[in-house]
Amino acid sequence: MVDSPREVISVDKYFQSLPGDSSVPVSGFLGEQVVLPCTYKGNVPVSDLLAVWDTAKSEILHKFIAGNDDLTEQDPRFRNRTNLFKDQLGQGNWSVLISDLKETDQNQYICHIYKRIAAAFVREQTDIIHLSVTERVRTPVPNTPVPSTPVPISGFLGEQVVLPCTYKGNVPVSDLLAVWVTAKSEILHKFIAGNDDLTEQDPRFTNRTNLFKDQLGQGNWSVLIFDLKETDQIQYICHIYKRIAAAFVREQTDIIHLSVTERPQTPVPNTPVPSTPVPNTPGAI
Repeated sequence: MVDSPREVISVDKYFQSLPGDSSVPVSGFLGEQVVLPCTYKGNVPVSDLLAVWDTAKSEILHKFIAGNDDLTEQDPRFRNRTNLFKDQLGQGNWSVLISDLKETDQNQYICHIYKRIAAAFVREQTDIIHLSVTERVRTPVPNTPVPSTPVPISGFLGEQVVLPCTYKGNVPVSDLLAVWVTAKSEILHKFIAGNDDLTEQDPRFTNRTNLFKDQLGQGNWSVLIFDLKETDQIQYICHIYKRIAAAFVREQTDIIHLSVTERPQTPVPNTPVPSTPVPNTPGAI
């Protein structure tokens, strides 16, 4: 996150972040899905928040205000390709899911979070993500594991992070087995035959993981980790298997390397600093 002097905006306008701020790297594959992470640590109700995801060129990726999506200004190339995780907004997860990734999606994206104060919104935080999009290297021999290059993901201590994993097959969720493990084979999360199976989950991950159940049918097998700790900085592997008769055959393996750091804090003045005042709207832009 990059904190800077707060701006006050009217409900119809928002502040675009300045270039040059540090960004979190995220990688995705052509034609698949990717999750751009954004976590809000405040205690403001969702109904009083404005979230705007945009590109470095101020093209709107996704906008959510007063409890609802507002896609009237969404850039046409993102139409029908973005989703927020509505069941996680109250827990601070403002990550956005982009489907059907294209080469032109490789870009810098900014997540702006604002809270309502009277008739205006005050900026709370800005997170910057740099998305790289490449073609997935396919396994040349069916069911033969091939080591892949780890995808780098960054998270902040005490916050949430999404580890991405996308399945491209057409097998029903009820016939799939998904196992997230660490490089030491500790189970992070397991899902089989339509249900979580956390009986073998490593104790240090208890009550700290979730899958996005409403997205499994679309191939999103990403896992959300809560309350990040220094010990979570490790390599994770997402294994996807499909049922064949009484057995499961491995379909794919994705490898993620998670870095966990403390979120840098920048002192914010108590007095909002307006950019371009609008007549008759004190302190607004």
